[in-house]
Amino acid sequence: MKNRTKWILLSILILLIVLIGLQRFYVYVQQDKWAGEDAAISRAKLESDLVQTDKVWKSVWDKVIWVVQGSNSKEQGVMVWLEEGKQPQVSLLSEGMTEQAMTAIIHQELPNATIKQLVPGIYNNTLVWQLFYKQQDHYIYRFYDFHSGKVLADEFTLPNR
Repeated sequence: MKNRTKWILLSILILLIVLIGLQRFYVYVQQDKWAGEDAAISRAKLESDLVQTDKVWKSVWDKVIWVVQGSNSKEQGVMVWLEEGKQPQVSLLSEGMTEQAMTAIIHQELPNATIKQLVPGIYNNTLVWQLFYKQQDHYIYRFYDFHSGKVLADEFTLPNR
């Protein structure tokens, strides 16, 4: 009985050590992302009228763009586009397309597509929603104008292997 108890306690101890190690590894892997999000939120609050933050996205195309969605001091929904070395671009959500509205438009235009990622960004100096989706066996990038929701002409299909 004593030998069995030792093995049970040793197994529990090893399991706890493994779980703590996995948790520390997760924190290590995510810390750069969290630091980037925190920096984007701080910059958006400092350089614009943003008071409350709801969501943060990182868009990577030609450049890295951070987009922060939240509310301004007038309690209006806003999105703040942050590009390195440039002034932030602020748009009211009422002047553009929300994520839910874009998702509805995409499902209407591309009923057989599987949305993999939808993030706001900047493409050719235009505020856009950047869509990454799968249709049949192809992965495709497509851009939609933030203000009108209309698809832009450029579409990029990733090559199959």
